[in-house]
Amino acid sequence: MTDAEAVAWRDRVIRYGINEAVSGADTCVHPVYKQIKAPADNFLAVEYHIRATDLGLDNSPDLRLRVIDVFCGKERWAVMGGRTLWVSHDHGYAVWDGVFFELRPV
Repeated sequence: MTDAEAVAWRDRVIRYGINEAVSGADTCVHPVYKQIKAPADNFLAVEYHIRATDLGLDNSPDLRLRVIDVFCGKERWAVMGGRTLWVSHDHGYAVWDGVFFELRPV
């Protein structure tokens, strides 16, 4: 994704609820949320070939991510926000097309 393409994804609203999840114009009815906790540096290295410090995060072995995958039916929801990585309750990322978009809960 180019920088110009990434700008078009900024400020996208993503909502998660019990009965539906919404990412822009995409809706998943009756989503299932699967969550794991993983050491940040190990998870990022294996899944994305980056280090926690590449995202400006501490590379402490104690830093853990809460990884949430949204499933729509039996498949992982393939939209921006279908996978989120949370460092804390109010600091997370949605990974889309190789770009880490910072999330800000409202």
